[in-house]
Amino acid sequence: MAEERDSPDAERSRVALERELYWAEETTSRVAMDAQELRILLQDLVAEMRAADASIVNLETVIHEFNGHAQADSGGIYTASPPAIAGELKWAGVDMVAHANNHAFDYGEGGLLATTKHLDAAGIAHAGSGANLAEARMPGYLDTRGGRVAILSTTSTFRPWNRAGAQRPDLRGRPGINPFGGWKASGYTGRGTGGPYYVQQFMREQSRVRVRGV
Repeated sequence: MAEERDSPDAERSRVALERELYWAEETTSRVAMDAQELRILLQDLVAEMRAADASIVNLETVIHEFNGHAQADSGGIYTASPPAIAGELKWAGVDMVAHANNHAFDYGEGGLLATTKHLDAAGIAHAGSGANLAEARMPGYLDTRGGRVAILSTTSTFRPWNRAGAQRPDLRGRPGINPFGGWKASGYTGRGTGGPYYVQQFMREQSRVRVRGV
């Protein structure tokens, strides 16, 4: 989906917003379909994202080298992607990602911090998770021909231990997501996929992204 936003002092900007992104493998090594079929499916989406001044997605995965441990509860399923995916996202035209969601903590602090490291290395702006609460709340910025774009990301679907902790002079902050209000379960322990509460809670999931020119 692409939207055009007007600014009184700048050219018209074209922003592409994609709701959720699960990118588990390098596109060059997908085994579910041959390269030509995959190319046909992706080429229109990639062209739209590349044409936008700012292309933004909700990154519902963890980018890491599988060195850490999965948490006792996931965000419904355990999502993970190898580090090469960050470069592939950049290649596809992704400029900014929201990372406050129910999957950001699937592999704990290590997976979350590895994700931000790989996004930084790929030159992708991000918001919604970080080494402490202040970092998780910080916006990501992208300078475009139509002005600067900022992204803020927060979620109301998370486990209590997924929240980032505040940093103090006498206390290190805790890595995590930027929480919105109280927590709503998403995952297993009786409330997972297929459970009686899953649909209601999934529909109430709010990975909130704010886009504005600054």
